[in-house]
Amino acid sequence: MCWKEKRLINSIYYILYYEKMKSDIIRFVNKNKKIFVKINSFLDRSNFLKNREEFINIVLKDLKKQKENNIAGFLNKKSLHDQLKREIFDNKQSLFFNYKVYHKIKIEKIKILIREIIEDIDYLLDSRKISIYIFPTLSNFVIKKMNGVSGFLVWKNTIHIYLYPLKGWGKNFKSAFLHELAHCIQPYYSYKMNLFEHLIAEGLAEHFQKYYLKKINPWTKTINKKKAKEIFKRLNKKLDKIMEKNYSLHTGLFFGNKKYPLWTGYSISFYLVDDLLKKEKNIDWKKLLKTNPNLFKKDKRIKKWFD
Repeated sequence: MCWKEKRLINSIYYILYYEKMKSDIIRFVNKNKKIFVKINSFLDRSNFLKNREEFINIVLKDLKKQKENNIAGFLNKKSLHDQLKREIFDNKQSLFFNYKVYHKIKIEKIKILIREIIEDIDYLLDSRKISIYIFPTLSNFVIKKMNGVSGFLVWKNTIHIYLYPLKGWGKNFKSAFLHELAHCIQPYYSYKMNLFEHLIAEGLAEHFQKYYLKKINPWTKTINKKKAKEIFKRLNKKLDKIMEKNYSLHTGLFFGNKKYPLWTGYSISFYLVDDLLKKEKNIDWKKLLKTNPNLFKKDKRIKKWFD
């Protein structure tokens, strides 16, 4: 049975409603499980973006009212403050930004997009509560390099999305949300994963969103496959390096430094998993996303990367 047929069958059992609280909650219920998606949108605070500290303080104040065990997935205010400052603002942001542009985005539209995604992949998800925090962004990097949308899995089932309403923002939002949902499903995705696990995780997440949206993101093609294999072979002795102990290696490979071009890691990941999925007629995403990536080293399609 294909995923579209499963979606049709499952949709019969959906009870979908919107509960207006301090946040918007979408609840999906079928015979066997319950999935809650809690939407925390700060897009309506975009008029405060002219002063970064004022905006961040307003966000922190709003989040404090929620009385959660953490602050939008972070253990303390400083960590969240630094994250928001880095993702929403950058040194090259426009001084003439028109804040009214965010009026184009309606929360009801975002609810529809989220509902469509959850309905598509419901058969992959166990009962769970997903929190999604949606922030406006002034980052020129996000606007010009990332189609106006950036996603980040902060903690298990806690997702941040930074959004600027470029044309086609809806599909870009769905792409980012799907990518981060893939990470939610991956049990090993954390700062404790090694570099090989990180590469497989990102490659699977990109192919996951491509499978449902037919969308290939620009960061997966920054280098060609030949170059990707050359760099991968040079990384052979570093593939077991844990992220939390080798943070600069991981971030440098994925986000660029003097040694690696921007998004090198994403390109390697995409090509690596592309080979893994070749000739797969019926992809079992649940099995793939939950499999320990190190087991893939035994696959003949992956072994070629080590030759």
